[in-house]
Amino acid sequence: GKVEIVTGWGKRSRVQGASLVKAGVEAVLLRELGAPFSVHRFHPGSYEADGADLEAWLLSPGVDQLLAP
Repeated sequence: GKVEIVTGWGKRSRVQGASLVKAGVEAVLLRELGAPFSVHRFHPGSYEADGADLEAWLLSPGVDQLLAP
């Protein structure tokens, strides 16, 4: 299955198309933590990951330390 994170694409942002939530998710979850999400090909306000890939990433060494406060 697939896992999606819906951030919105910035329709109601001060600058249309500039979503602060999407930028934050991309900066932290994707770039800093290396989560296996990519922009949904049909919905630019969403990220998607294959469930098996996400599970493998979550179980990989060190990820628990990245996610713990």
